[in-house]
Amino acid sequence: MSYIPKYILKRMIAKDAVKNTDSGWKVEIKNVISPLSVDEVPDNVIDLFTVTVDGNELDKKKLALAFEDKEVTFENPQEALGVTIPVGGVIELRYKGDPLPAGEHHFKLDVAAGGDMSIEFDREVA
Repeated sequence: MSYIPKYILKRMIAKDAVKNTDSGWKVEIKNVISPLSVDEVPDNVIDLFTVTVDGNELDKKKLALAFEDKEVTFENPQEALGVTIPVGGVIELRYKGDPLPAGEHHFKLDVAAGGDMSIEFDREVA
C-alpha cells in the first residue's frame, strides 16, 4: 500500500478544498508531485476505487472526476484517455447528491490500480 506523507497531502488537499455545490459537494485535489497522464483505462475501473466519507462508502455512480472542462464518470471512463494533469493542475472529485453538513468530515480514497494507494484526510465544511 502506497503512503503519501502528511506534508505532501497538505499541499494536495488544502484546508478549504472541500466545498458544497448546487448538485452535492466536491474535493479539489492539486497535483503537486509530477505530471499525471492517463494512458489506459481498465475495463473494471469501477472496481478499483472506493470513496468513503465518515466511514460510509459512497455510491460510485454519483462520483465524477473533473479537470478543466472535462468530467469523467464511471459511465464514461474512456473520456479520461489522453488527459494530462500538469504539476499545479487541480482535479475535482465531485459527488452528486446531498451536500455535506457543516463540520469536520473524514475522507478516504482507496485506489487499487498501479500499486494500491489510500489517501485519508479530515477537512471541515463551512
